[in-house]
Amino acid sequence: MTLAETLKSDIDGFFRSDEFAIEFTYQLASGGVTNTLNGLFDHSSSQVDDLGSVPVQVNEATITCKMDDLPENAGEGDLVTIGGKAYKVCAPLAVDGQGVVELQLELV
Repeated sequence: MTLAETLKSDIDGFFRSDEFAIEFTYQLASGGVTNTLNGLFDHSSSQVDDLGSVPVQVNEATITCKMDDLPENAGEGDLVTIGGKAYKVCAPLAVDGQGVVELQLELV
C-alpha cells in the first residue's frame, strides 16, 4: 500500500458513522438527488461582548466531510439535514487540499 493510500484509509476512519461521524443528507440548491453522507458535526456557541453594551450570543454550525463524497457543483446555498434539522451552506466551501472540506451552516 502506498503512503497516499494509507493516508486516505486513515481519513476514511474518521468519517465512519460507527466511529466519530454522523449521517447527514446533502442536496444541491438546484434540487435533484439527495445524498446521504457521513461527517463530523460541530455546533458551538460563544458570547461576543465587544458589540456594545449588550452581549450577543453567536451560534456556529459546521460539518466536515470528505470532498469526494459531495456532489459535483456543491457549494453555497445547498441544503444539509442533520438530525431532522435543515441547514443551508452559508459560505464558500473550506477545502483543505487534502480531501477534506468544512461546510459552514446556518439553520433554515
